Amino acid sequence: MYKEKYFHGFARHSDAVELLKGRPGYFLVRYSESQLREGYFAFNVNKGNRYRDVIENYSLPHLGDVGCFVFRDRQYKTLENFVADPDYCTILINPLEKVIPETVKESKYKNPTDF
Repeated sequence: MYKEKYFHGFARHSDAVELLKGRPGYFLVRYSESQLREGYFAFNVNKGNRYRDVIENYSLPHLGDVGCFVFRDRQYKTLENFVADPDYCTILINPLEKVIPETVKESKYKNPTDF
């Protein structure tokens, strides 16, 4: 799950909204800020069009004792199964890939004391 390109980890709701602005048809999955202790995830979807953003937020509980996600009374063993459900293909269209900052490959300082 953590390697899925659409999983944005601890992104806040406000961050998700900003990331999805201007991207109708895109979605992302993240930990739920308000319900993380209960094992909830959240997914945000931009259901708008090129003229107007309509970004919606949904709860996606994960039942640890059963080991599945639940959405609208359906159980999914993995996030991939949930995202691939044909009943949601009209809203879960394009995964918004998380941006991983590039790491510094080589220090510009040859000697650690050169700062």
